[in-house]
Amino acid sequence: MIAVILKGIFLVSQIKILMFNVIIVPTTTRMPLVDAREHHVWQDGQTVFKSAVTSMADVSEEIMKKNNLSAKDVAWLVPHQANQRIIDATAKRMGVGKEKVMVNIERYGNTTNGTIPLCLWEWEKKLNKGDNLILAAFGGGFTWGSIYLKWAYDSNK
Repeated sequence: MIAVILKGIFLVSQIKILMFNVIIVPTTTRMPLVDAREHHVWQDGQTVFKSAVTSMADVSEEIMKKNNLSAKDVAWLVPHQANQRIIDATAKRMGVGKEKVMVNIERYGNTTNGTIPLCLWEWEKKLNKGDNLILAAFGGGFTWGSIYLKWAYDSNK
């Protein structure tokens, strides 16, 4: 019988972010890690939160600066919907008021890579031709990005 046991620690800038013990075994076999309840993924939530806010806000501010935009010029921030606290902190750091932030996490939760398209679809009727949108995300593998786009049509017609 073959069993595979993976143990590791994911590091970002020498900070322990994610520890994991993954076991791939036939279901009839008991393994010491399972018996010791050490086969679960664990993450340092506060470090992930800080990294998400810093990354999303910094890259969004950079996009705004490169395009000579102030918070006043931004019609909508469309953030990845991972966590309401991350969304609020990102908007605050960017200087964008809550009234300019698309949020639907309370209805759908974190839909991973579908959060931004779902927001655009759900809020489309509020978008006007020429609106400046900043899309910002933070995701798996500690990747992040932002894009500035100008809405191309009147959605409410």
